[in-house]
Amino acid sequence: MVLISESGTAVDVVETWDGRRAKALRLALRLPIDAFAAQLGVVPRTVSKWESQPGMVPTPELLRALDVALERASRRDQVRFGMLLVSSETAKPEATSAGHAPQQSGDIDELLASAAHSTVLDAGRIGSKVGDEVLGHLFEHVWALSRDYTERPLLEEFSEFQLIREQATALLDRTRRPSELADLHVIVGESTALMASIGFDLGRWNDAAKLARASTMYAETAGHASLEAWTLGLQATLAFWAGQPDTALAHIEHGLTRAPSGASRFRLRYIAARAHAVAGNPHGAAQMLQAAQRDREDAEGSSDPLHDGIGGEFAFSNARAAACGTAVWSRLGDGRRVEQYAKQALRGYELEAPDRPTASPVLGTRIDLAAARLLQGDLPGAEEHLVPILALPPDSRVSLSGRMGTVRRLLTQPRWRRVTRASEVSSTVTEWLSAQAAATKPIA
Repeated sequence: MVLISESGTAVDVVETWDGRRAKALRLALRLPIDAFAAQLGVVPRTVSKWESQPGMVPTPELLRALDVALERASRRDQVRFGMLLVSSETAKPEATSAGHAPQQSGDIDELLASAAHSTVLDAGRIGSKVGDEVLGHLFEHVWALSRDYTERPLLEEFSEFQLIREQATALLDRTRRPSELADLHVIVGESTALMASIGFDLGRWNDAAKLARASTMYAETAGHASLEAWTLGLQATLAFWAGQPDTALAHIEHGLTRAPSGASRFRLRYIAARAHAVAGNPHGAAQMLQAAQRDREDAEGSSDPLHDGIGGEFAFSNARAAACGTAVWSRLGDGRRVEQYAKQALRGYELEAPDRPTASPVLGTRIDLAAARLLQGDLPGAEEHLVPILALPPDSRVSLSGRMGTVRRLLTQPRWRRVTRASEVSSTVTEWLSAQAAATKPIA
């Protein structure tokens, strides 16, 4: 049965509320017990009693209050409620302790390690009709989260992707229809790929690599060439950050055999340029940047299902391409070219999101500009870019720490060792990096 909410969206009616469903609604609304109780007009002890007795049925008055709370929930909260219900119905006892306990404890390492382990175990699984509506809701949720990637806390995003992945994996056992199986594998692959990306941003590279490999398996099973190329690019990125450029280039070579014309292809070229830079090969890096530009020109008018169809973290915009060029020349120590590409990236980010001057990609590019000025012997110019960033609260994304680490390394070069102001700036950068490291520690 379906009704229409005040916002005009379709809401599934709950035939019978019980403690389990009430808890799912509270979690979907992201409310603590006391706030949820206040919304329903009951004391917190009542809500706690429901949750300790999942089969308990509330009084008729409270059944109506729960109906109203669900009807008035946002579309995203309603979708999350549905996924939590299915997850609670299909979850095995061991999955509860293995999959959800780390989220409650807030232990980042345990959370990522547990997700990586469970994903690797079931990545090869191939599993009644699922239905277009369920698949549509899952796709919609993954895509919305991808577009919000840089605007929400990473752990919150990770937990939602994990929930989507678990539901889609459970649904694989409910269908034998080839089209539905392919769609479910794409949903699992996309959510797992974005979990891997978050793991990378948090500096958990081993877990991120396992998740990325699993997402590549799902993409291959589904026959989704663009997603397969994207995940191979992420594996390459993880490899060169770990100081393994040869492994990175092997992933790129594989990815280029799969990538369709368009963003999937030239993204791989830019990642390859970074791998060559890590290997200390400026000629190879320059060649890849030129090849990327040719691919971009050849792909004019091509549409990529991830870049054009979803966007967000899956997009590879002009700004991101320029930022890759910045990273290439920063690694190779060419300050003039670093500045050239960084300015291109900033112009691109300002066009894409003019109201977000402190977004992570923008901050990273400004750190690159500071590095460019140091490479060209301009300490005051570097400070001008660094001061606003050093004043901001710490961010857990490892890419910012890596770039600021480059700045600190440059400040220890012989040309700055006897410059008092350079030592002062270096000390401030070191303190900032310590705060960044603390931001990724387990949450109490």
